[in-house]
Amino acid sequence: MSERVWKEEEFNGFSRTELSIARNELFAKHGRIFKDPFLRNVFGVKSWYEPKVTAEEFDNKYQEFLTEIEEENLQTIIAREKRWGLRGTNPEIREVKALLSGSWLDLDGDGVITEGDRYMTGK
Repeated sequence: MSERVWKEEEFNGFSRTELSIARNELFAKHGRIFKDPFLRNVFGVKSWYEPKVTAEEFDNKYQEFLTEIEEENLQTIIAREKRWGLRGTNPEIREVKALLSGSWLDLDGDGVITEGDRYMTGK
């Protein structure tokens, strides 16, 4: 899938959302099914995306799916995310991840943000 190792400088100027999409694209290329509605929408329109591996299955053995180059690229993105404070388990990081995931959007288009729209925030 990834044909070359990415340099961290290539992510200069990326927003946090773009960085998240880049990371998840590595997974999408192997057919990971996304629970997050934002990521489902991002990759669902790609002609190359074929959802076939549950999130749980992929997450439990993602290293079996990724090539060595993809694993190295993943680690480059994770290093950048850690510097930005986007990795970890504290509630503030969880909220940022929820915001980046698009869970604060009116996903069903009814003009009201409901619990269904906000499921990622854990509130």
